[in-house]
Amino acid sequence: MAARRMYLMNLMRIPRRMIKDRTNPLEVLSSDEIFQRYRFRSATILFICGLISEDLRHQTQISCPLLPLLQVLAALRFYATGSFYELIGDSLSISKSAVGRAVRAVTSLICSLSARYIKFPSQDEIPSIRTQFYELAGARTGLVLGDSGYGLKKYLMVPY
Repeated sequence: MAARRMYLMNLMRIPRRMIKDRTNPLEVLSSDEIFQRYRFRSATILFICGLISEDLRHQTQISCPLLPLLQVLAALRFYATGSFYELIGDSLSISKSAVGRAVRAVTSLICSLSARYIKFPSQDEIPSIRTQFYELAGARTGLVLGDSGYGLKKYLMVPY
């Protein structure tokens, strides 16, 4: 009986860690709210997670024990807003330092995948791409993009 009482007394002295509620924002927020906050739709966010989650687990196993989804969401929120880590962490119930580690890790992994998803045009393709762009931009906006008769200066606006 005395041993049990001593055990219970020791339990009361040991400070307990607070477990924060880290609900999945993709399940809590509407589709429009997700797009407003992260600039991607849920399916795209999950696709990004699928691409880098295994590498993210290995890279941040010790330094950032967050789920890969939360790390990706923290990084996407930072990219979308450029806000302070502390504010991003508050919105996801994680610490400022965890946001920083997540942004660095996710950025590094996304950059390592860039060759697979980003293709720069060759020198032969540039003229046709430029022509297509000007045709599309002119047809949609009706804006004059500027010409040699009107000097482009910081203090002058290009006419519409």
